[in-house]
Amino acid sequence: MERPGELFFFYKDDYIVVTEKLAKVSLASGKFSGIPSLLRQLNEDGILQVGQLPQELVILAKYKNVGIGTVEKLFEQLKEK
Repeated sequence: MERPGELFFFYKDDYIVVTEKLAKVSLASGKFSGIPSLLRQLNEDGILQVGQLPQELVILAKYKNVGIGTVEKLFEQLKEK
């Protein structure tokens, strides 16, 4: 409510405010480690940048061979960026 119009990513009880800079980060193996299958599948679906990810990151567990641990790895790496 305090930040209308801004994009947030949610995972469990934590969240990340997606800045313009973060939204433009490429979803490539050179930028993120340990989640190659997820990155490949996202890219195949046309999701090429962080800003294209769904707000509720747990939705990404729908991808083949992607579990909650993979989603958590992505979230933690997004927080670092």
